[in-house]
Amino acid sequence: YKIVHSRNDLLNIDAKEFAGNKKVLGIFATSHLGYEQDRQLQLDWQPALSELTAKAIEILQKKGGKKGLFLLVEGGRID
Repeated sequence: YKIVHSRNDLLNIDAKEFAGNKKVLGIFATSHLGYEQDRQLQLDWQPALSELTAKAIEILQKKGGKKGLFLLVEGGRID
């Protein structure tokens, strides 16, 4: 596993290294990620949901495979 703890760590991942069985785990908070406004103003080290999604798609595309892949993205703190 490659473990990342910040937005910069996530954005600097080279998706090519996940073509095999290597996996990535992102731990960005002890409970939940901040609201988008809080993230922009105070928690700029946390990745945005769009950045997490884009990186997941990039990594999954490198993994490829004949079976296909499934990605579910949920923003749980929308209100």
